[in-house]
Amino acid sequence: MDIVPTMAGKVTKDFWDGLQTAIKTGLVREQQHSVYPLSIYNYTQRCSNSRHWDDITRACRGLVIDRSNRRLVIPCVPKFFNQFEPEAATVDLNNCRITMKNDGYMIQILQDEQYGMLVTSRGSFNSRYADYARNMLGDTTLITGLNYVCELCHDFPGDETIIVTRHPVDKLYCWSVLDRNYREYQLELPSVLEPTRVFTATEATEYMNGQVEGIVIEDLATQGRIKCKTDWFVAMHRAISGVSRRGVWDSLRHGDNVPEQFAVYKVIDGDEQRIPVEIPDELLPTVDSWVEELLNNYHSVADEVESWSKLTIERGMDNRAIANNQDLGISRTMKSLLFM
Repeated sequence: MDIVPTMAGKVTKDFWDGLQTAIKTGLVREQQHSVYPLSIYNYTQRCSNSRHWDDITRACRGLVIDRSNRRLVIPCVPKFFNQFEPEAATVDLNNCRITMKNDGYMIQILQDEQYGMLVTSRGSFNSRYADYARNMLGDTTLITGLNYVCELCHDFPGDETIIVTRHPVDKLYCWSVLDRNYREYQLELPSVLEPTRVFTATEATEYMNGQVEGIVIEDLATQGRIKCKTDWFVAMHRAISGVSRRGVWDSLRHGDNVPEQFAVYKVIDGDEQRIPVEIPDELLPTVDSWVEELLNNYHSVADEVESWSKLTIERGMDNRAIANNQDLGISRTMKSLLFM
């Protein structure tokens, strides 16, 4: 497992300096706590798109550090990948743990010695997801210094383009308990936290045939993990998120730098609204190929239109002359583009 290097509980200077560089270059995003000198760090969409994965960007998946003294406050499970991605870990299927991949929002919960109960979503101290999980916890007490990593399953209005499956009952599924030395524990959980379902290999195979997100396989020796998602989930995620060739073109024509700035545009109550969408990792290669194809086609047509436009201007042709012209061999489609 990629871990954050520390000395006496503080991140090393090399890691800290590298983290600042990653922030400046747009690979990692920092959000500061509104009261405490704490920062939470998360890799950006730009990092995912460029596949700039290293020890720092992988470690920033909800990492929390005290800026006043560089103390490691919340260690996070490092970024892990889908089974066929080039960065995916190698797992020993004879010495592994197979768990359910819940379709929800990552939540981290840690009782800190100095700052008390901290509840974060993947990149925020104050998101509606963290706030909702905090309310679910109530006055629950946890072991100090351990990060309870959970998946919040709740249907938030407006997130229909993010979450595929529906959740009739609110749940906080705990899938890892991690200390600051990156040791993981199997503990008895408080009643508000539900343990993530564990499968045998046979059970996992059967489960993957259903309309579910998928499973996570963890190597028990190395703690390396891989995600295995079902074809049903990937197809459904593509359908509800608007991640289609047409959706990509629509985002490009609005001036978005796809895939980093992909968005869906909808007319609601007469006004066009921009709805940002984070492209799932498993769809990035497809989206990259669409962007290249669409931009190449666009520039090819634009160059041809410019060439015809110069010729018709040189000949003093107006729209009627272009429409009636047959000698130059201007196609009907090109005539329409020239009129535009």
